Amino acid sequence: RLDERHFRRVDKYSGGAGWKEFAFQIRTSAGAADSRVRDFMDEIVKAGKTPDWDIIFATWVDEDMNKMGAELYAVLSTLVMGEAMTVVRGVPSGDGWEAWSRLFNRFDPRTPAKALMAMMAVMQPKTMKDVRELPSAVQQGEMKVKKLDTEHGIVLDAQIQGAWRRARINI
Repeated sequence: RLDERHFRRVDKYSGGAGWKEFAFQIRTSAGAADSRVRDFMDEIVKAGKTPDWDIIFATWVDEDMNKMGAELYAVLSTLVMGEAMTVVRGVPSGDGWEAWSRLFNRFDPRTPAKALMAMMAVMQPKTMKDVRELPSAVQQGEMKVKKLDTEHGIVLDAQIQGAWRRARINI
């Protein structure tokens, strides 16, 4: 159940800047309530503009899926305002899964250009001027690799991952 207590610390979102932080907070809070919800939210993001709901929810019982969708809609409608509320209200069925998809596609659409930029950010890390920056740089690099998978559905080839890890160790 998506209890409101999981979302108390999530700031309201009105549209425009701040989407990434809001989306992270929503996914994290939803995951605290039910890890399946976060997983499905991530799958919806990967699916882009036209998610295939049958494939995304193939492993979930319809009754649970519909109930969690309605709860997600209620949560989203309490945490958005302005332009974002207009997007949520544009889903008259009250389906939170559809509302999440529309919000994500409106405020952070997945395009081939963004996927390429994310890949380039992984493959060409910034140079460090001081060895004390290494732990932070490694952590940021790992987050970028994870983001490639969660946001763009791109998993690095095993050889590339191995070379990337060896490069981090040798630094």
